[in-house]
Amino acid sequence: MSDTQAGQREGSRPVPIPIREALAAPRTGDPQGRAKASKNLRHGARSTRAGSGRSPRRAESVKRQSLSPTPIESLPFRKFDSDGCEWIVRLSGRASVGSRGDTGAQLLHLTFFRAEDPSVAARHSVAVGKTIEDFSEDRLRELLGSARAAD
Repeated sequence: MSDTQAGQREGSRPVPIPIREALAAPRTGDPQGRAKASKNLRHGARSTRAGSGRSPRRAESVKRQSLSPTPIESLPFRKFDSDGCEWIVRLSGRASVGSRGDTGAQLLHLTFFRAEDPSVAARHSVAVGKTIEDFSEDRLRELLGSARAAD
C-alpha cells in the first residue's frame, strides 16, 4: 500500500482498499477464485446448484403437443365499409402492457382484409381495446387509414 493507510482520506477522496486485502483469500486454493464442487454430498444426492432439477429420464418422457397456426377463418372478425369497399378486420393478436402496479392497457393486433380476397392480409394495425366489438365503424375506418401495409 501507499504511505497513507487504507480508508484514510488522501486529499478529498478516500484511498481505495485493494480487494485482496479487504476479502480473505479464496478457500478453494484456485488461483482464479472459482468455487469447486463440494465433496460433502453423498453419492447420488442432488446438488443445490443442479440445472433444471429434472432427471434425464423424466425430460425424455414428457411429450409436448406441437403447436399449429390458427386458421384465418377461425379468428374473431368484423365487416365494415370504407370508401365504397367492403373490409374484414380480424383480431390476430392480443397483449397487455403496463407496469406492475396497474392493470395495464390491452393492445389488439388487427389485420385488415379486402372482402374480395379474404385470405390475403392488406394492412396491419395495433389499437388499445378489449375486444374487436368495442370499436365503432368510424374507429375501424380511422385504424384502416393509419394501418401499415402488409408485406
